[in-house]
Amino acid sequence: MPPETDSAHDRHRTLRFHASDLQRFVVCILTAYDVPHEEAGIVADVLVSAERRGIPSHGMGRLSLYSRRLREGKIHSSTKLVTVRESSAAFCLDAGQGWGHVAGHHAMQRCIEKAKGSGICIATVRCSTHFGIAAHYAMMPLDHGMIGFAATNTRPHVAPTFGRAPTLGTNPFSLAAPALHERPFVLDMSTSTVAMGRIKLHEATQQPLPAAWGIDDKGDVCLNPGVVLERGALLPLGGFDETSGYKGYGLAFLVDILSGVLAGAGFGPLMPHEHEESGPNIGHTFAAIDIEAFRPIEDFLRDMDRLIQAVRSSPKEEGANRIYIAGEKEFEQAEQNDRLGIPLMPHILNALQRESARLGLPFDLTPID
Repeated sequence: MPPETDSAHDRHRTLRFHASDLQRFVVCILTAYDVPHEEAGIVADVLVSAERRGIPSHGMGRLSLYSRRLREGKIHSSTKLVTVRESSAAFCLDAGQGWGHVAGHHAMQRCIEKAKGSGICIATVRCSTHFGIAAHYAMMPLDHGMIGFAATNTRPHVAPTFGRAPTLGTNPFSLAAPALHERPFVLDMSTSTVAMGRIKLHEATQQPLPAAWGIDDKGDVCLNPGVVLERGALLPLGGFDETSGYKGYGLAFLVDILSGVLAGAGFGPLMPHEHEESGPNIGHTFAAIDIEAFRPIEDFLRDMDRLIQAVRSSPKEEGANRIYIAGEKEFEQAEQNDRLGIPLMPHILNALQRESARLGLPFDLTPID
């Protein structure tokens, strides 16, 4: 343990680290589990990307989970991608229970290349695992003058409207569109009121949940994250029926159709459980849309700026000083973290230390002074 983390004071405060050090640490841990260096690097990029953008629920804290699943054989150390079907503007991959991050990276790269010729490409992936934040993949086409889309289904954690048992996944999706002078529009959202990682984060930090996040096994509002995780369920985006929760329920169903049924992956309550011998069968959907296939990209980028500026300058509610565009907060968080270093909460840092000790590796993450 580095001297900077050895005091009682430091053990209870958030410390900051260089992104490059975190990426190196992830690669070191994963290669100790025989993950190929290139694949470990892709996983590290996705985890650190989440931390940079201020989404710790999908960042370094996931490393202990991935390590456990590697030990249990729920994630194969090497990803063998197999093309199941393919046409000029679509394809389906089987990830063979390998890394969702690796499958997502290669699927979106291939979508981009195909979209250059066909104008659009859509891909599905089956027999995959958790792939991190959807925005990481949706943003990949931006530098190619394209709109990106990424979605994934998950194991069931969300109760349908009028239900009380976990039936659908949090099923997030992301869409990213470039602009001219403005930052890109990057929508990245779960179709539940909150991602499951946020519930686990509240449990780890012993914080009660907001009232609109979860229910117990009787269908009553529950503020205890442990109860929601063990025998309750999340609510769909919007909450209960009277607050339009059926819209989030419908969106979750939509993602399960695209990433589950269309991909030939698991779906809904029929998704294999984490502890089943068959292993995970998570599905993803990716798309790249070449803007030039529809209109001159200069015109599109200019109009994106106009749309963003018109929304941002619209009348604000009393007491508000700003209207945000999707992705703006995350871009600003990334810029701050690039300047100051990426913050890691004490319980995450402790988990990383335990993982290093388990593998007999030196814990060489040094906080920024």
